[in-house]
Amino acid sequence: MSRAAELLVDFRAHLRIRFPRCEDAFWVLNESKSGGVDWHEFQTRVKNPIKWPGINVPGDLESLFHALDLDGNGIVRLEAFSILEEFDATAAMEAMLYAGRVISRGKVGGCPPGLCPPGHMEVDRRGFTRAEFAAAWSELAHERCKAVDPRIIFGFIDGNANGYIEKDELFLLTDALPRRAEAAASGDLEVLLRKRFGSLQAMHALLLQKDAYAILQHRQSIDQGSSAGLSAAGKSDAGTQKPRG
Repeated sequence: MSRAAELLVDFRAHLRIRFPRCEDAFWVLNESKSGGVDWHEFQTRVKNPIKWPGINVPGDLESLFHALDLDGNGIVRLEAFSILEEFDATAAMEAMLYAGRVISRGKVGGCPPGLCPPGHMEVDRRGFTRAEFAAAWSELAHERCKAVDPRIIFGFIDGNANGYIEKDELFLLTDALPRRAEAAASGDLEVLLRKRFGSLQAMHALLLQKDAYAILQHRQSIDQGSSAGLSAAGKSDAGTQKPRG
């Protein structure tokens, strides 16, 4: 899923080298001027004259086309390039992470009916067409979900590009993506703790002490004092500098 989002960003960056807007590139792709670009025209024109380097990576062009095929009918239209212009990969991943967690929690976790599986955590019994997914996604009230077009999200999740989100693909959204986010957060936390305490063992030993809270508070006061002192020293040095000339 993240790979598909990266492809959109990469493709947009390439288009912006040559065109003021992504919409301008659409009309270069749409040589037939029909208002829609099918797969044959897309792969031909992306190779030349667009010359996107990603065409040389197996599977990338197909993934890109599937993400931009908003209606799932094998035709990419101008609207997709308008959405591409404003696409935010980080926002899209955050929206998918939020949605995955909501769906996995089921009704007890506040999952809206359109997305909620028949029973709590029974996500493998639910699937969506592109239209069904877009309608269900609209029930998610969180602003991060409202900011992302669900048809683009569908293209990310539908990995085999068959126009239907199946149980394994939905499982990636509700389980694999949250797990990866948790692993990344754990890694960031470990780096922070090692920087603060030297090692996880040292942190653990400190927390076992009866006065651990007081020690941590004292360390925090020292850190804040050091930061304030450095800031004041910097301002003082800046004030005593003689003007050049």
